[in-house]
Amino acid sequence: MIRVNVIKNTKQETKSFLTYDDLVSYLKELKIHGVLLTAKNIWRLNVGSSYKNGGYVFALAGKTRVANYLRF
Repeated sequence: MIRVNVIKNTKQETKSFLTYDDLVSYLKELKIHGVLLTAKNIWRLNVGSSYKNGGYVFALAGKTRVANYLRF
C-alpha cells in the first residue's frame, strides 16, 4: 500500500492505493498522459520524493506492507 499526495495548482489530496492496478485506474480517471509510465515512476518513488506530470505533482507520503492492513 502506498499513500500519495496529489497536488494540482494549490489543491492537495491524499490518496491510498493497495495495488499498482488501483494507481493505474486512478491515473486513467485523471486523464494523465503516459499512464503506465507515470504509474511505474510513482510506484517506485522513495518516501518524500515527487514526480510531476500533466500539471500534477505526485508526492509519495508513505509505503506500508499490505499485510499490516489485513489483520483480523
